[in-house]
Amino acid sequence: MKQGNKGITLIALVITIIVLLILAGVAIATLTGDNGILTKAAQAKNATEKANAKERIQIEVMGSYDQSGKLDANTLISNLNKNIPEATITGEDFPITVTLDGSVYKVDSEGIVKETIIADRTGIKVGDYINYEPDSTSQTTYSKDNLAEDITGSTSNTTDITRDSLKWQVLKIHDDGSMDLIGSPTNQSIYFRDATGYNNGVYVMHDICEKLYSRNGIKARSVTLDDMESWLTDAGKAAKNKYISDQVSGLSANDYIEKVNADNNTVTYKKDRSYYPNLYAKENGSGINTEEVKKDGIKDTNKAELDRTTGTTAEKSYKQADNLTTTQTYYYIPINSTNYGDGSKALSKGTYYWVASRYVSCNSNYAGFGLRLAHTYMSGYDMFHSDSDGDGSNYRLRPIVSLGSEVQVTASSTAAEETGTPHTITQY
Repeated sequence: MKQGNKGITLIALVITIIVLLILAGVAIATLTGDNGILTKAAQAKNATEKANAKERIQIEVMGSYDQSGKLDANTLISNLNKNIPEATITGEDFPITVTLDGSVYKVDSEGIVKETIIADRTGIKVGDYINYEPDSTSQTTYSKDNLAEDITGSTSNTTDITRDSLKWQVLKIHDDGSMDLIGSPTNQSIYFRDATGYNNGVYVMHDICEKLYSRNGIKARSVTLDDMESWLTDAGKAAKNKYISDQVSGLSANDYIEKVNADNNTVTYKKDRSYYPNLYAKENGSGINTEEVKKDGIKDTNKAELDRTTGTTAEKSYKQADNLTTTQTYYYIPINSTNYGDGSKALSKGTYYWVASRYVSCNSNYAGFGLRLAHTYMSGYDMFHSDSDGDGSNYRLRPIVSLGSEVQVTASSTAAEETGTPHTITQY
């Protein structure tokens, strides 16, 4: 009897194909997708690269402490540039930003290395209002004992300074998503006077703002010239330079002035007009008994921790040179959109406020050493004159805080208006 041919039926073939497709789907799903092998492998690779990058930065941090045990920013920057040449380093002081292997890290003054995660900033603009609040880690009062005459040069700071409920505006949105916020002017004013006020004013402004307006992990400070000049437009820079140049060009040698150098905006005064605050000897642009000025002194907007001295008498607060060379840095220009762009939305106020920065103004009879202030104009007030005469005044403060790029903010469509609903910080 003839045997029939045995073979696969059409139904069996279809079933086999379906099974194979199912198996292939399972295999593909196992390999791909959010929880797939390939995705997990890529994530593991990425995490390893991040860990390695962070470890490399941390090693350079460990090798950048000075003999006193303090992390030195300049040493760290040098070590990073030398040992991780492929990294991009930004910032001259802490926090220092390091971009490495496609990720961005920040190193703070305590040596903590943290990856920057950029939060969504859609709908947030410079000048908008935002609901920042200090927390219980900051003080609610600043003692008047810290504002005594031997610190501020003034006897008029007779009450404690209390924390105010300020309105905060967005001052700067950086490329990495971090933001600088500036508070409205405080209700109370701080008095500064004479050479002591010039020496210590920057320190005191920062100290008050830090003590009263910080929160855990966020250190407040006073607004500085850097904050304001970062917004200068080309027109604003031209107006600033013109004011400075015109001020010096209008002077000439006389009974008090030995020499005017309009090319570098310096004026050299004779002995009876050569008194100067002690701090000025350390600063950029100063020349004591010389026409050559310092190029690498204390920058006028920072290094506040080096500035504080105590005492109001001569030698404790000021000295006299045989001749004194000063560099004009004072200028007076409107804080408007022409000069400051969008920054004017937050910086221009009808209320006068101190700016934690010093200046020098060269005049025909003396050099004026002052502290900067602002309102609808960038301005200043002389604390001390090179004829040894002193003066002083009182203005309010404006604190600044910086939010990291990871801080979560819910945008409000009416935050541009002071009476609108501010942006809400939902997670620090």
